[in-house]
Amino acid sequence: MYKIFIQCELVGGVAESGLETQNVRFCGEHELPPLSVERTPHPS
Repeated sequence: MYKIFIQCELVGGVAESGLETQNVRFCGEHELPPLSVERTPHPS
């Protein structure tokens, strides 16, 4: 399983949640929320 972060820029319209996204927001590099480690399986 992989977690991917994509740097992007909103150039028009409105950022909104959808089928695969619960929360949409932009934050600074040092304001990133903590990773959700509960949803990532750990190797045995």
